[in-house]
Amino acid sequence: MQSHLNIAMVYNTLGDTDDALAALEDAVERRGARLILLNVVRKWHPLRKDKRFLAILRRLRFSN
Repeated sequence: MQSHLNIAMVYNTLGDTDDALAALEDAVERRGARLILLNVVRKWHPLRKDKRFLAILRRLRFSN
């Protein structure tokens, strides 16, 4: 479970938005426990304007 979130973070750090979001989707599907921090961890800031990231936040029922 955690590995998908870690993979997403690596892709995000490398600037690979598409693969980062795909890995995040996998983490959501697998109900990764650390997703509870998705809305507050600054490392995800580069994705905050992407509508796919915002859809993930809505899916997790975070306000955005």
